[in-house]
Amino acid sequence: MDTCPTFESFLFPLLLEARDSEIRVRSSADSIAKKMGLSEIAMAETTKKGNALKYVDRTYWSATYLRQAGLLVSTKRGFVGITAEGKTVLSSGVTSLSRKDLERYDSFLEFKKPRGQSQLSKHTERPSLVEEEKTPDELIVDAIEQVENALVYDI
Repeated sequence: MDTCPTFESFLFPLLLEARDSEIRVRSSADSIAKKMGLSEIAMAETTKKGNALKYVDRTYWSATYLRQAGLLVSTKRGFVGITAEGKTVLSSGVTSLSRKDLERYDSFLEFKKPRGQSQLSKHTERPSLVEEEKTPDELIVDAIEQVENALVYDI
């Protein structure tokens, strides 16, 4: 695979990596990339800011999302372990996970809720398909670029 897949592609493999014991997220990124068949070109891709390898960044974001859903738990800096709920998900026979799957968990909905909202809302606006494929960092960089491109200077 010559391009890095979406970060949702890393959710299930990361949960699977943690099924037996505590794992280091950074090492898991390498293991998952190899299992996915990422090429050297894909593994060399960097985030738009250029300060991180995309596959590593996406693995860390996947860990964040899985922790917020209660499927993984931080055990110490850079390490995660599977929870009872994470084990239940794996034993259910699923072979992939998406953000939509994580929305079953109130803790994940709370995490995704815009700051300042006091209650869970089932009527939130859905992001576009393109936005769903990006990590929060990638969405922020895109938004900044849109603002910069929209600025008109009167001289």
